[in-house]
Amino acid sequence: MLARRIFPLLLLLFSTMTLARVGEPFDQKTFDRLNSDARSILVAVHADWCTTCKAQVQVLSTLVQRPGFKSLSLLRIDFDCQKEPLSAFRVIERSTLIVFRSGKEVGRLTGATSALVIEALLQKAF
Repeated sequence: MLARRIFPLLLLLFSTMTLARVGEPFDQKTFDRLNSDARSILVAVHADWCTTCKAQVQVLSTLVQRPGFKSLSLLRIDFDCQKEPLSAFRVIERSTLIVFRSGKEVGRLTGATSALVIEALLQKAF
């Protein structure tokens, strides 16, 4: 019975820890600085309650560990709280991934959870 109570808490803790590893909260100053440094950036629009977003986190947490993606900067927009950047990026749905290279958007996906599809998007950043 104790396991039934602890297991959901462990899942929540794990998903929160994984999310933290694949991006820092979006901040316009950070985004502008990364763009001025000509960094490759992934902006992930995430909602904690979204199952598609959670699936994307699992895929991204694996992909960003690969040597080819270690230099990718990851920023996370909270779909429920950060309406200003959503408007600026013209995002209307959660689970949207946007890739920037040298300050320009080079790719965008919404609702994708396939590792191959997300990897192809990330490769556009380089």
